[in-house]
This record gives sequence, structure tokens and C-alpha cells, in this order.
Amino acid sequence: LDSPAYNLLIHGFSHIKSWRMALHLYTEMTAKSIKHDAASLRGLLYGFHQSKQWQKAMTHLLLARQEGVKIYNHHVHFVLTGAASSVAYDPIIYLLGMIDDPCNDVKAVYDREDKERRKRHRARRLNDLPSDSISDCNRTIWLVEDLVFGRKLYD
Repeated sequence: LDSPAYNLLIHGFSHIKSWRMALHLYTEMTAKSIKHDAASLRGLLYGFHQSKQWQKAMTHLLLARQEGVKIYNHHVHFVLTGAASSVAYDPIIYLLGMIDDPCNDVKAVYDREDKERRKRHRARRLNDLPSDSISDCNRTIWLVEDLVFGRKLYD
């Protein structure tokens, strides 16, 4: 079997709450030198989540992190909901630290700043404020965008 087949089987067994079989397939991947990925980890954690085995999910989440598997927020969510239902404060605090906040992403910050800059320039264009050559160039580009994409130019 290859990685997508294992992932499919792990997800299938997880959905029927057979975490033992999902875990067996997950460890079999290791035995056959097939690298775990985010999809196989998600399937395994979902099986633990379905069966309310959050301690096992926490263990495998940390092991996968050590192996270099990319940990996404949905992985942390499965373990966090189980730990929260058991009121296990130390694991909850640790897991909250693992959550990846997209607002701290450099690209997201740049996109927000770029969006704000574009809004300001559009407001200047609509208000016919005096401008410099860079703003004139930007206004021309946005006018072309408005014409090409069929946006409403004037009220």
C-alpha cells in the first residue's frame, strides 16, 4: 500500500470509531518506512477524538511533531476538545500555545496593509484629491482593473 491508501484506510477506521485499527495502520506505515503526513495524522487524531481517547491523541500529536509532521490547527483542535472535556488544565495551556495564529503570519500582515493602502488610494481617486505621480499611476491601474472586471466606477 502507498500513503494515500493508508490515509484512506486510517480515515475510514476512524469514522467507525475503530481507533485501534487506525493506530495499527498508522504504525504499519512507520514499519514500512512510509512517512507520516498531515492527512494520516488527522485521521488518527480523529479516531482518538471519536473514541474520547485524548491522552493517546496528545501522545501521537507530540510524536508526530517530533517526526517533523506539519501540525495544523485542526490537529490541535481534536486533542484540545478532549482535554477540555476532562478539564486537564496543563495540557490545555500547552495546546493553546501550539495554535498557529494566522494574524501573526507575515504574509497576512502584508496583505492587510496592502488592502488598507488600496482602500486609501481608491478613496483619494473617488474624492479627486491632489496627488503625486505614484498615486496617479495607481489610479490608472485601478481604473483599468475597474474597467476589465466590470466594477461600478461612479454612483
